[in-house]
Amino acid sequence: MDGSREVANLWSGTYRNHQIAVQKSDRDWQVVLDESLISGLSFDTTDEAIAWLRRCVDGKIAEEIFPGLASSNFGFAT
Repeated sequence: MDGSREVANLWSGTYRNHQIAVQKSDRDWQVVLDESLISGLSFDTTDEAIAWLRRCVDGKIAEEIFPGLASSNFGFAT
């Protein structure tokens, strides 16, 4: 991760050329990816939120390389 910054209620940085941020709401942490708040998700800790953001970015990159990968379920039935 390059160029991260942390304030009491906000953490932000970049991961693989994507802007990621975690901000504190009343009770939990919310995530922001490329300046868009991801609604419906909340995390107990900043570490959980940052890990989710990294996985999300990795998934976006994988989908760019292998279109349809996200919807393929990797060959497993759901």
